[in-house]
Amino acid sequence: MTFRRKHVSSTGFRQPKNQHGVSLIELMVGITVGLIILAGVVTVVAKTSFSGLENIRSVQLNQQLRGAMDVMHRELQRAGYVNSWTPGSTSVATGFDTAAIALFGSVTLGGACAGGVCDCILYSYDRYPDGAPDGAQGTSGAGFELFGSRLNNGVIQRRTSGDPQACNSGGWQPMTDASVTVTALGFELDTDDEVVYEIVGDGVDLDGDGFADCQSTETCLARRKVNISINGELPSDSDLDFDLRTSVDIRQEVKIKNDHYYVAP
Repeated sequence: MTFRRKHVSSTGFRQPKNQHGVSLIELMVGITVGLIILAGVVTVVAKTSFSGLENIRSVQLNQQLRGAMDVMHRELQRAGYVNSWTPGSTSVATGFDTAAIALFGSVTLGGACAGGVCDCILYSYDRYPDGAPDGAQGTSGAGFELFGSRLNNGVIQRRTSGDPQACNSGGWQPMTDASVTVTALGFELDTDDEVVYEIVGDGVDLDGDGFADCQSTETCLARRKVNISINGELPSDSDLDFDLRTSVDIRQEVKIKNDHYYVAP
């Protein structure tokens, strides 16, 4: 009689006859599938995060540029204001003090200009009613009234001090944050929509538009508009391997509420 010896492991347990492991090919296929799934998940998460970051940057840029635009809009609407009407007057010829209006009525473009569009605008209004345009705080009259806005090294600024009034003198306060780069700021006097006609004079309508035309020595009225354009961007983050640069363009038309009465030269 023949006896077969049973194979027992060194631990005393019988080993299964048909135990199989994972082959190299199966292992590589599993790893590949896992990497593909992981790459997809990472891509979705990255796109979601970057999209959120881009939206935040875009909102930040819009807020700063629109905030600056709102300030310039409100201020320009007040340009030329002065209490120049003589109480009790019934005639334009005698009621308006054109000399007082002339002190505040000018709206001037300056700075860098191209094609009638400039990056600086100067104006004034009688903020502290005394009938005279006041310069630097405390030097004349009640307070500062020689205003302006300009672009300087990528920042929109508002004029806050200085006499005489100029684009390259006086004190200027930033209206946009240093993290925002304003690439272009433009002011344009809208001559196409500007209305100029005679108030006191010979009453001659030269161009047949129904209004007496303004000629030399006559008292005239000018209604004015200013077109403002801003282009700004948030610089790309140098720590990132891709460009998240966001650019915004804003344009607005400002109707100056105070008509300019003046004597034509």
